[in-house]
Amino acid sequence: MPKHVYFIGIGGSSMSGIAELVRSSGCRVSGSDRAQNSKTKKLMASGITIYPVHSSENISDDIDLVVYSAAIASDNPELVEARRRGIPTVERGEYLGQLAKRHPYTVAVSGTHGKTTTTSMISSIMISANKEPCIHIGGVLERIHNNVLPSDGDYFVTEACEFSGSFLHFYPYAAVVTNIEEDHLDYYKTFDNLIAAFRQFVLQCRDDGFAVVCGHDEYISQITAGAKCRVLTYGIDGDFDYCATDVCIGKDKTSYKVLRKATGESFAVKISVPGSFNVLNSLAACAVCCELGCSPEEICDGLNQYTGTKRRFECVGYVNGAPLIDDYAHHPTELKVTLEIAKSKKQEGGKIYAVFQPVTFSRALAFFEVFPEVLKDADVVIVTDIYAAREIDKHEITGKQISDYCVQKGLDSRNIGSFSQIAAYLEEHVTSKDMIVLLSCGDLDKLADEFKNLSKS
Repeated sequence: MPKHVYFIGIGGSSMSGIAELVRSSGCRVSGSDRAQNSKTKKLMASGITIYPVHSSENISDDIDLVVYSAAIASDNPELVEARRRGIPTVERGEYLGQLAKRHPYTVAVSGTHGKTTTTSMISSIMISANKEPCIHIGGVLERIHNNVLPSDGDYFVTEACEFSGSFLHFYPYAAVVTNIEEDHLDYYKTFDNLIAAFRQFVLQCRDDGFAVVCGHDEYISQITAGAKCRVLTYGIDGDFDYCATDVCIGKDKTSYKVLRKATGESFAVKISVPGSFNVLNSLAACAVCCELGCSPEEICDGLNQYTGTKRRFECVGYVNGAPLIDDYAHHPTELKVTLEIAKSKKQEGGKIYAVFQPVTFSRALAFFEVFPEVLKDADVVIVTDIYAAREIDKHEITGKQISDYCVQKGLDSRNIGSFSQIAAYLEEHVTSKDMIVLLSCGDLDKLADEFKNLSKS
């Protein structure tokens, strides 16, 4: 085991979590990140050295391993220097796969949508069942006030992201596929390649393990073909291995019965997170945890104690009395579902102000024509400038073009680039009957800091 691990891009949601897991094992941890955020501040407060610039001078001979994220270019000065010195380097996803192998049983959750929520629900149930899981999630689970939970226990519960083939570094005991839609085609090039990657993920599930897949997804038969592990389906009101029946969706609570086909047993569960899609997310969690030996009582307790994940329809404050909702939605399906939830909670006479930050130029181009359709439940749409993330601006698409196209399609839309100007606009226009919804997996959550009159109640 390395004594000193250095992380390039340590402030990312996954990278910061991995750094915590490594630190908890007794290793020295350091790293760098150009963007300072709550994660880097937390790591520095724990004594971890984080450099605000990427420089070859940050790399020293006492470093035993360098971990870098997929967003780090091959000519990054720290990566170049580490390799010049002969220090081993490893990409984040591969390293996470190596950490998972330290535990006898890996539970890996994949899918275009619902990974974080489903992983969080599984984690909460396993905590209730005293399984002592080691946890790695892409968002903060309120129950543990963190996105990771170090443990030397038998179980490693993690999100398995498909971007850049990252999830193919896992060989899980339990593999979950929530759904499959077109995304990350900047990497996969074709949808067929994406399907093939998901199929490989399922094929890599251990022969003595199992895969839990959504029976409603039209590509499930393709990705499970040839699987040597047991394949279990889940869905609502159908012939599935785990079926949700008697679904009752309220504004604040959702209840349903879980029917387990193999045993014929059923039990009732309640969840406090909105949306019919969360019935499926929680049902997937039920299926996994049943197969891992959790009792119905433990499953119900874990779901009862799951109150949400940071940046998943999270109320972060109020502006002029209007709730400010922060949501990680960025794919069209997620945008549509989030605004449908907002509409269901809309006050009579109130408006929904959607602030949409497109993330990556390739995704903005790919989904340009569908944005007006998925944003139409908002009364007012504010489109920010595009968040580049790992990409370089080739000047093919802008936030203004997206906003102008929304106007063409009949939406009340405008492009406002700076967060301070967005905050000023909203403070001038919103009332206590309205709702503000922030839509992005980028840095739009920082907008909350711009409000002069932001309150918590």
